[in-house]
Amino acid sequence: MRILLVEDHRDTRNALSRILGMSGHFVQTATTLADAKDACKNQTFDLLICDIGLPDGNGWELMRHLRQFCDTPGIALTGYGATEDVEESGESGYFAHLTKPVAFDELLHTIKLVLASADERAGG
Repeated sequence: MRILLVEDHRDTRNALSRILGMSGHFVQTATTLADAKDACKNQTFDLLICDIGLPDGNGWELMRHLRQFCDTPGIALTGYGATEDVEESGESGYFAHLTKPVAFDELLHTIKLVLASADERAGG
């Protein structure tokens, strides 16, 4: 699976990229909203995993932007865990909202749920 991982914290980004890569996924990373938008112009991804707090905007903006031209499923992975943050993630189009720190097993399980849901919607 092709994953766009948007995370501005270097250590978190590197750890997640490494774990996802070892799980057999191709991972492209971005550190800002602008970089993520550029990546989506040039490629298609099977999944977006995105931090909400970014240096030049937020992950909710990114998901709303993506919804204008594709239906790539997304997982918000963030330190923002208030009820209103979880609701905002759902309203912007994310499939799931996970609060950091997250266990890698939980992230991998959520990815499987996202894929199963996407397959269902596609009729497969």
